[in-house]
Amino acid sequence: MRTLLLLGLLLLLAPGAYAQGTLRGTVTDADFGDPLPGVNIIIAGTSRGTATDLDGNYEIAGLRAGEYNVQATYIGYETKLFTAIRIRDGETTRLDIELADATRSTQGEAAGIGRRPPRM
Repeated sequence: MRTLLLLGLLLLLAPGAYAQGTLRGTVTDADFGDPLPGVNIIIAGTSRGTATDLDGNYEIAGLRAGEYNVQATYIGYETKLFTAIRIRDGETTRLDIELADATRSTQGEAAGIGRRPPRM
């Protein structure tokens, strides 16, 4: 019994056993500043992510210390990728994001998907 108690105590006190960081922020429309609900925030290369709430806020807790790439996607808006976002143990990193309308960010260019029409 005493050995189990000591082992449990050591696990609790071990560095990194409980210290993790949090990524938090707000996503807004770049033109009007309105909050954007339902934006997907993904930690690239992981299965971690979330969606913004009705006020455009998001939070991803329990991240190990390190650098991450964070992607924001929303239908009708540009996709943004932020690289080397540093997360520190026991701290909250703030990443506020502004997304522009997709039609504005492509500067009037349209991309076509599919086959070329047959020649006549």
